[in-house]
Amino acid sequence: MTSEAPDLRGPDQIFRAALDEGRVLLQRDPHSGTLFFFPRATIPGRGVGTPDWVEVSGAGIVYSTTVSRRRPEQGGNRNIAIIEMVEGPRRCRK
Repeated sequence: MTSEAPDLRGPDQIFRAALDEGRVLLQRDPHSGTLFFFPRATIPGRGVGTPDWVEVSGAGIVYSTTVSRRRPEQGGNRNIAIIEMVEGPRRCRK
């Protein structure tokens, strides 16, 4: 009998690795089905429990963008955006 080895990466590492592959993952409370962001080790509001990962479309509404300028030795510039994803964590309203 074989079992799959547990993923020892942290939530942020899992999220960023998916982005590097061109995929967007959000976490979900397996009991309520609620999607949430930013990546966490436990379910928000409970402090316990392991969230599921769900691949989402990446579609959404961009509300704001900016660039945080940094020196190359500090990691370079960062693009920052506020996006309301179609699937959540906040739902788009029509």
